[in-house]
Amino acid sequence: MKYSRDNGVLETGHGPFEEVWIRFGTIKDAVIEIKTWMNMNPTEIVVLYFGNMFGNVIEGHKELRSILKTEL
Repeated sequence: MKYSRDNGVLETGHGPFEEVWIRFGTIKDAVIEIKTWMNMNPTEIVVLYFGNMFGNVIEGHKELRSILKTEL
């Protein structure tokens, strides 16, 4: 994950450090898609794992908590 201070968006992606970060999309969009899938598959179990975070970790965790509370 990467929290962008410029626009306050929490992103999902991959890379060993920020300079080679490949962005997949926003965490919010991913959580919305996961919720949609969960609603269509109510007997399935979903485990979400959030690994290392780049950027402002404190603000990123606040944003992640907010997204999970509002979207799930």
